[in-house]
Amino acid sequence: MKNLIALKSLLIIILITACSIAKAQTSVIAVNLIYNQAGTDVLADGVLASLDPSNSNLIDDNDAIKMPNPYEGIAIDKNPILLGMEQRQMPGNNDSIFLKLSNLTRPQYKLQIFTQNMAGATLRPWLFDKYLNTVSALSITDTNTVLFNTSSSIPASIDPNRFRLVFKAVAFIVLPIIFSELHATEINKNLEVEWTISQEPGIIRYEIEHSIDGVHFKRAGTVAYHSGNNLQSYNFLHRDVVSGNNYYRVKVILVNGNVIISKTVMERISGVLVEFATYPNPVIGQNLNIHFANIVKGDYQVAVVNGIGGVVTSTIINHQGGTTTYPIKLPNFSTGNYTLRINSDLISYSQIVIVK
Repeated sequence: MKNLIALKSLLIIILITACSIAKAQTSVIAVNLIYNQAGTDVLADGVLASLDPSNSNLIDDNDAIKMPNPYEGIAIDKNPILLGMEQRQMPGNNDSIFLKLSNLTRPQYKLQIFTQNMAGATLRPWLFDKYLNTVSALSITDTNTVLFNTSSSIPASIDPNRFRLVFKAVAFIVLPIIFSELHATEINKNLEVEWTISQEPGIIRYEIEHSIDGVHFKRAGTVAYHSGNNLQSYNFLHRDVVSGNNYYRVKVILVNGNVIISKTVMERISGVLVEFATYPNPVIGQNLNIHFANIVKGDYQVAVVNGIGGVVTSTIINHQGGTTTYPIKLPNFSTGNYTLRINSDLISYSQIVIVK
């Protein structure tokens, strides 16, 4: 497996090098699909697009057909053909490169997106997420890292066509909004989010989103924009905070229907521990207890998953907030190792459970 991962990494490097040598001004955009295993990022798969006016948009010998992959995969979708590398002309305004994901069985993945030779391009890439209905600007100088969660119980989250790259004119990127500053500050166990904006024509409102894990965000409130093109400052006091890490980002809603999302900032509230715990583990018999310690109110989906990713039992816990222990009656299934998953709008948690 490690050799396969190294081969994939080497292949991407070779492809980028080949494009750069062949055409010094060729623009390149690459997307890697990554998952975390035991604290280490693992490259599952990757694709690359070479953008040059002399390329053809038709599939030919310069393109690389995607080989079948029984594990997690990503491809460029040229319906009905899937490519691992595409050589194409420069996209026009609002053109897309459609990504095709496959075999997503883990609760969380990461898209790593980077470019070469795009500094002088008249278009900039954006990432559209059909499931979250967001459009996020991508840096053309730094590596972009996009975390996303999946669940077999939410088909839209594992939709193979969930993501695509959209190209838009530079003027569209520069004019709508520039975040000059964004930070969060603790004030008497509440958190104040402050941001400063320059160049803000075409904005309807700002939506402040909150998360306790940096991945699952939920709207905490909205702020109306101040008319004008000069530097404008905004603030929002969030009173519904929990002990531990609190993550914030600002979603900008534009009159043309597009959405811009700021970077994410984090502020920690000191206090009691926020966690889940299960006992007994190993499970003896069919009784399992799940302990919620200082967990926010909400509906939590609890699922027990076997070694091949199949859900063997599931239930929903309507947690009223705070600290409570819930007894769970497991069905009588085979001994072995299982994964307990707890998911809500804000939280994703998993733990190995041994059944004897």
